[in-house]
Amino acid sequence: MNILFGHLFWGILVILIGVSLILKGFNISFPIFKIFIAIIIILLGVKLLIGGWGSTKKKDINVRTYTSTEKEYNAIFAAQKLDLTNIEPDASPIEINAVFGSLQVELPDDIIFDYNTTACCGSIDLPENAPKDKTKALGTVKIEANAVFGKITFIVIPHQSLSEQDL
Repeated sequence: MNILFGHLFWGILVILIGVSLILKGFNISFPIFKIFIAIIIILLGVKLLIGGWGSTKKKDINVRTYTSTEKEYNAIFAAQKLDLTNIEPDASPIEINAVFGSLQVELPDDIIFDYNTTACCGSIDLPENAPKDKTKALGTVKIEANAVFGKITFIVIPHQSLSEQDL
């Protein structure tokens, strides 16, 4: 409860006590205890709205890579990055879910993806640069994406040949 030991809290408390003493001189009743409790509740609400009590340091995003054994990827109350660039052509369908979280999915550009999306109070951003020449695509993979109060973003990563990787 860092808010109880901050300058704002104690400054408001001292001002309230001073105003209460001045008003008592004029025979005006000033319920300092009720106002004190109300200000504590207001300050707690403001603190929750602008950042809570957690650390303000930027946390690393959890990065997961595709494995052929996993068919479902979830981001629940979290931010994750999912690397599907090494997915096999004609792999089994994959389910991707974001519930109160965000998921950034990296896809290869040489595979066609068939999306089935559902968003409830969330968003799903599909890539714009799908393979233009579908005859050169290596295969098709089905992806079911669900976002509930969350966000899923699909990004197509250009495929690098072996000679480009050596450079």
